[in-house]
Amino acid sequence: MTKEITTNLIIEKQDQLKIIKEKINSLNSQDPVILEYLENLTSAENYLNKINTDLNEDIIPDTFYDKVNNTIVTLNTNDIIILLNSESQTINIENLKYYCTSNPLDSVDALITYKFYKDLDFFTENIVVVGANGSGKSTLADSLKSIINERDGIVISAQKLLIVPTFDNIPNFNNSTQEYNQYQNSYIDSKVTYNASRTDDIPYNETKKYSSEYKYVLKALMAERGYKRNVFCDNFQNGVNVNKNDLYSKLDTAIEIWNSLIEHREMFFSENNDIVIKDIVDNSQYPAYKMSDGEKIILFLIGRVLLANTNSMIIIDEPEMYLHKVIVNKLWDTLENLRQDCIFVYLTHDLDFASSRKAKKYWIKDFKYPTEWDIEIIPENDIPENLLMKLLGSRKKILFCEGKNNSLDIKIFEILFSNYTITPLSSCTDVINYVRSFNKIPNKNIEAIGFIDRDFRVQEQIDKFETENIFSYSVAEIENLFLIKDFVQKYAEYKKETIDLQELEDKVITLLERNKITQASNFLSSNINYKFSESHVKKGNSFDEAKSHLNTFINELNINEIYSERIVLLDKIITEKNYSEAILLYNNKGLLGVIEELLSLRTNTYRFKALEFLNLDEDAKTILKNALPNI
Repeated sequence: MTKEITTNLIIEKQDQLKIIKEKINSLNSQDPVILEYLENLTSAENYLNKINTDLNEDIIPDTFYDKVNNTIVTLNTNDIIILLNSESQTINIENLKYYCTSNPLDSVDALITYKFYKDLDFFTENIVVVGANGSGKSTLADSLKSIINERDGIVISAQKLLIVPTFDNIPNFNNSTQEYNQYQNSYIDSKVTYNASRTDDIPYNETKKYSSEYKYVLKALMAERGYKRNVFCDNFQNGVNVNKNDLYSKLDTAIEIWNSLIEHREMFFSENNDIVIKDIVDNSQYPAYKMSDGEKIILFLIGRVLLANTNSMIIIDEPEMYLHKVIVNKLWDTLENLRQDCIFVYLTHDLDFASSRKAKKYWIKDFKYPTEWDIEIIPENDIPENLLMKLLGSRKKILFCEGKNNSLDIKIFEILFSNYTITPLSSCTDVINYVRSFNKIPNKNIEAIGFIDRDFRVQEQIDKFETENIFSYSVAEIENLFLIKDFVQKYAEYKKETIDLQELEDKVITLLERNKITQASNFLSSNINYKFSESHVKKGNSFDEAKSHLNTFINELNINEIYSERIVLLDKIITEKNYSEAILLYNNKGLLGVIEELLSLRTNTYRFKALEFLNLDEDAKTILKNALPNI
């Protein structure tokens, strides 16, 4: 297929659309059915113009012209032109309405399909599209399934009624193949409803069609197997050289793959033309229709992939559904390897599965019902891929913080910032790097912020971090939030206890005085590290010059002055008994023990009791929020 052929096809369709619009507009009809059809004609014109523009800009690769042409052909304009030309001078409005209703133009679906092709870079390699529940994945799959020609690819929907049929004899090959292709084109959308008070609300034939997916797949596989055996026997009888491999069918391949995945079961095709399962442990047997949902779906998926045409797009909605995590990766690895001529496109919300695929990764940034999807590529980033996909799919703002999943930090933030996706990281360095990396991503829906302990950081460093959405608390470390006097007072009242806040202050100040040297030394070490991170030793061209530059750098650090200033500050806090400043600067995770002593609590229990109180009391939440950055 060439660019010229595609361009001519577009021109032909555009001319037809123009004729149709002129004839229908001449009727001046205000009937809603006809007006809606006119809107679809305009949508089809826009769709063709879009393709034509991309053709002229060489955006569409040559290898994709066939598939683009097939979406253009789906715009059914020939029949309505015949109808309009066959009418007398006065067009019958009722005939036209009937046609418009029974023969929709499908321009919206065609546009969705083409946009999907383009957003995913025209399928140059396997693809994973990640979307959270409610992001429109299944709706997208339904739209694609209604428009993609079976020559181009298949769409395997997520919703399947897995009913395995039995057969009295081997189905006819030609008839079964034709039925299978028709089944793919007459897909029934699972997003329908019915009146629960009426038993006849869903027509029997529609229900039967929806529940017969397995029949068409299995029938096609069995028919092909029988056809291969008949050809083999005919050739053998006629003296034609035959090879045992000529007997090997797609159903045999499917059974072999199934057996490699379900290790404690064995599937085989019986003499009675039935698929039978054998339990390897006790040698019991049962028919295929009694398989578990997981066992059924494996055979179904294998069959769909094997029956796909050469060089197909294989689009799978929720490829992990019904499958154990141990099996799902092995299954799709096997099928990708077997059908290397095809492009696999996975629509999933399972991030572990998405990360397992060697494929280009995309995410559904936004979905507006019913037909607007915004799909973006997931960029290369310092954040691990699995975590990045989770964050991009989040509808909440991102809050990175230090800690593990069950740490005090996380539990406090989950209570105070329920409108954020709280993401714990192992170190403050990770928090800083991940915030920077995430916020560099273009076209994202949300920004990330980070919370880090103040520790022994200088104010210059804290101010610089804030310009990058990285914030410290107004206490030295997270545990010190539970030392804020107003919070302690509220907690004591909640527990109907009495606590001497003056004694609390005195004990904390006494501990600070006792640890003054250690605290000042730790601050000095932190300050030195910060200076090294912000500057560097000037390059020297000889040993003596390098040594001289190092000495200059050390002298400029002026560690004596830094240490002395910190001692002076701590002495001032101690002398003035400035409790608020003490818990702002004093790093000591054992300080909560002071409250445990004053309230006669067991060691290491106050933090959990305080957390429980925080979850229940709105005033307590307000107190702690005031000590945290205003985000």
